[in-house]
Amino acid sequence: MPRTPNATVPIALLSLLLTLGQIAPLAACDIPVCEYALRYWSRSDYTVYYIHDGTEAPVDAEVNALLRHIAEGKENYANLRFVSVNATLGQASLTPEVRYVLESNREIDKPRHLLISPKGHTVFSGRLAVNDIQALISSPKTAILADMLSRGAHGVVLLLTDSDEAQNAAARETAREVVDATRGTEARMGLVEVSRQDPRELWLVRQLLAVETDLVGIRGPMVFGVYGRCHVTEPYLGKGISATNLAALAKFMNGPCTCDIKDANLGVDLISDWVWEAHASGTGAPPRPTEPGGYVTFGE
Repeated sequence: MPRTPNATVPIALLSLLLTLGQIAPLAACDIPVCEYALRYWSRSDYTVYYIHDGTEAPVDAEVNALLRHIAEGKENYANLRFVSVNATLGQASLTPEVRYVLESNREIDKPRHLLISPKGHTVFSGRLAVNDIQALISSPKTAILADMLSRGAHGVVLLLTDSDEAQNAAARETAREVVDATRGTEARMGLVEVSRQDPRELWLVRQLLAVETDLVGIRGPMVFGVYGRCHVTEPYLGKGISATNLAALAKFMNGPCTCDIKDANLGVDLISDWVWEAHASGTGAPPRPTEPGGYVTFGE
């Protein structure tokens, strides 16, 4: 469940920190969580379900063909699946996954696209167009996140701003304080700011607000941690955006890894069109993004 504006530490993260600090880590290693995640964690897929009553609508043919192409990985590296679902088929012919999706969306108009996160949360319900797809698999700030993590950031503090500039400024100052404290240290951190009002980041914002089921209804800035292959943590909200809490987040991302951290359901992967395996193995990487604004570089 998300934190209310008066909350402090995300419950799941607090539980893990207490576990790491009070008892011997289970299957712990000397590699920090951020480094282990970058090297070894395979990304979890988002899924676009296309729900129809027997025949895909001709108007959706182009976008569905593009989604199939992306899902096959022919020209991209996005962690995105595509599943076309005939809602008129008998339940016995459907997989448990598809049965659950249909049961959870019994009353929707068809045809319809549903974008579901790896945690089973609905990111989008409606009709996708071709011009939505590139923005979905990659955005300017997602590319910056991936670049920073690939080049050695031990984590990124992601500030999601809202319409209240005073609240944004207070959260920004706190985030900068924590990130600046890592400059010149091994545990160097990055800072990326994303505006809810930026149309280029519409799909990234939707993914962030689907990390938990009821974040969409909460206003004000939010602070997430991002590490590994764009794995994002649950957010801090309101009074929870404090130097103490963000320092604890940085400590977690730089702390010892245990085999069950990802399986413990702490956060979720973002969609990224990035050659993570090349970065992790040192065999090469795409060029860095050219957009300079909206983030603080690390290690300077």
